[in-house]
Amino acid sequence: MPTVGTAMAVSCPAQSSWREGLLGLTNPSFDTETTPTQAGQRLPVPLEPVRRYSIRADVHYSAEENVMTAMFELPGVKKGDVRITISVCPFSRVRQVSVSGLSRAVLPLQGHSVRERKFGEFFRTLAVPPETTREDISVTFEDGILTLRIPCGAPAQAEQPEDVPIP
Repeated sequence: MPTVGTAMAVSCPAQSSWREGLLGLTNPSFDTETTPTQAGQRLPVPLEPVRRYSIRADVHYSAEENVMTAMFELPGVKKGDVRITISVCPFSRVRQVSVSGLSRAVLPLQGHSVRERKFGEFFRTLAVPPETTREDISVTFEDGILTLRIPCGAPAQAEQPEDVPIP
């Protein structure tokens, strides 16, 4: 049962298998560049493993307005590096809004550095009502904060939880 402060995100089991397709990645395990060999051929060299992380978010549901507001922290990320999609999870059949993209490192890879900020591929999914369409979602991106406002309609009737027996 959710409590105050509990995350409201639902992760689709299929997301990891098709995330690379959404992000358009060709090699999901390494960023590469080429380096010449003695024979003049160019070989791929792994620069650094691709980092994946879940972006931090605050999600609030307003019972008065029946609107869910989700605010995602994306410091230093350009608008063109963010993708927002709406889909249905093929396993759970839950309608979901996904925020994905790429945060680029600003420090050079050579030398010594301390990195506390996250960078790499990010992905976050929120469950939304089944009647939600693309046109229903209001999006703003300002000062590194991506805000989604999604109308949720009238609340559903609460049901008593039922125990599922373990045989």
